[in-house]
Amino acid sequence: MDVKSDEKRKEDNASNSLGWGSAVDACLPLRIDIPRNTCQAMVLVIFNQEENQYGAFHNEMVLNRPIFKAYGNGEYLGISKCLRCVEGWFPKSWGVAAICFDCKDQALKCMESKTQMREAGWMGLPEMYIVPLCNSVHHMGEYQYLQIDMYDVKNGVNFVRYLNTLENIVRARDGLIIAGTREVLRFRGMRRPMYLVIYQWRRLNEIEDFNREITPILHDSGSACSTRVIFEMDAYCQPFRRRCGDVAQMEVRDISKILKEEAISTGDSNASNSTAWAGSRGMYCGTNFQRFHNNFPCQNIPKNTSQTMVLIIFNLAENYYGAFRNEMIINLPIFKAYGNGEYLGLSKCVRCVEGSFPMNSGVAALCFDDNEEALRCMQSKTQIREANWMGCPEMYIIPLCNPIRHMADYPFLQVDFYDVKNGVNFTKYMNTVENMVHDKGGLIIAGTTDIMRFRGVCRPMYVVIYQWTTIDLVECFNREVEPTLREAGAACSTRVIFEMDAFSQKCLN
Repeated sequence: MDVKSDEKRKEDNASNSLGWGSAVDACLPLRIDIPRNTCQAMVLVIFNQEENQYGAFHNEMVLNRPIFKAYGNGEYLGISKCLRCVEGWFPKSWGVAAICFDCKDQALKCMESKTQMREAGWMGLPEMYIVPLCNSVHHMGEYQYLQIDMYDVKNGVNFVRYLNTLENIVRARDGLIIAGTREVLRFRGMRRPMYLVIYQWRRLNEIEDFNREITPILHDSGSACSTRVIFEMDAYCQPFRRRCGDVAQMEVRDISKILKEEAISTGDSNASNSTAWAGSRGMYCGTNFQRFHNNFPCQNIPKNTSQTMVLIIFNLAENYYGAFRNEMIINLPIFKAYGNGEYLGLSKCVRCVEGSFPMNSGVAALCFDDNEEALRCMQSKTQIREANWMGCPEMYIIPLCNPIRHMADYPFLQVDFYDVKNGVNFTKYMNTVENMVHDKGGLIIAGTTDIMRFRGVCRPMYVVIYQWTTIDLVECFNREVEPTLREAGAACSTRVIFEMDAFSQKCLN
C-alpha cells in the first residue's frame, strides 16, 4: 500500500464532520485478527443514558430502520438494558446499541449518510465504532448477553496463543465469538481500542464461569484487558409468544392474588415519571377499591389473553381529528417495537348513554401483547409525557380478558366505568352481563379493576369494554341491562359508545 495514501487516510476522521480535530489511528489493521467467516459488520453505538433516556434512544433507532435497511440490509439488533463491568472501567450510566450490516463499506456509507448522527449535539454525543465480524451475529433474543473486551496487546505472538485458547473455551461453554479484530473503525468518539473481541452468550452463569477461567490465562499472555463489560440486551422485536408460551396454557390469575402481589401502594409518583407533572395518587385504581371493600372483593373477568389496550381520550377542540390520527401513524414503528403494538383506530362518532362524557372528545385505541410492554412504550415516548402534548389527553392501560377483534368487523366500542358498592352483587351482575352480551353477538374484551392511569384525572373503579357489530345491538343491550344494573346496587358513572374508524395497514402499502 502507498505510504502517502495511508498517512492521508489516517489523518481524516471517518465521520468527516466539520469542527472535529483530525484523528489518527482511525483504522489500524494487524495480522492477529481472528479469520473471518462472514463479511458482516457491526456498528456499536455507546451512548449516555443520563442525557438520553433508554426509550428515547431506542425509538431513534426504530425510526431509522428504513435507512439502515437501504444500506447493505442493515438491521437494528437491540439495545442494552443492563450492564456489568467485569474488568477495567466503563460508566454505569452508559448503554450500547447494536446495528448489523452486510459489509463494512455499507455500514460506513449509512453512518455518513445520516447527517444528524454527525451533528455535535446529536443524542448526547454517542461513541460509534464499525467492527468487522469474524462470525455471523445471532439473534439477541436467543443470545441475549453481549460481552465486549478491549485489549492492550504487548506481545503479538503470546496474544495469538491466548486467542486460540480463548476460542476453545468459548466454544466449550456454548458461547460465540463474533468479532476479534484490530480493524475497528472509529466513526466518532474518543476511545481507540487496540484490539476488540465481541462475544455472544445465552446465560449469565456461562459468562461468569468463562471470565473466572480466562483471567489467569490472560495474565500469563502478558496482555491487559483495559475494559471487559457485559451487556444484557433487549432484542428488537423479540417474539413475545416465545417468552410466555401458548395463550391457551396461560394461568388465569385470581383477583385476590393480584391485589396482594401486584397492587402498587398509593404514592406521589405518576406512572409516566414525568418531572413536569404533579404527583398523582392511586396509579392502580383497583388498589383504592380493595382497601375500602376487603369484605366484598370484586372479581375480574378471567383472562384468556395477555393482550393489553391503551385507551387514549383526547380533546377534539384542541386537536383536529386528522392531526391526532397522523400522530398515531407516525409512531407505528415505535408501537411495533414494544410487544407488537398496533394502532387499532380512532373514534369518528361519540354517543354518551349514561353519565357525563365531553362531546368534543374522542378516543384512540392501541393494543400490545403485554401490559409491561405497553407501559414501557408509553414511558419511552417522551413527547407523550410533555405537559402540552396534543392537548393533554388522558391515557389508561387496561389488561384485556379476551383478544380484541379488528375494528373493521366490530366498529362499535362501548366503554363503561362503574362505581361498585357491593362486590358480591356486582360479580353476579357481571355474570348476567356476559350471558347477555354473548346472546346478542357482542364481545366483552375487558372487565377489570387493574386500570393503570398513565395520564389524566379520572380514576375509574371498574371498567368494562365491549365490541359490537351494529348500533342496533348496542341499543338493545343497554335497554335490557339497565334494570339488572340497578338491582346489583352499582352505578355506571359513564357509559359511552364510540363508532371507530378502523386503521388498516393496507392504506400504507
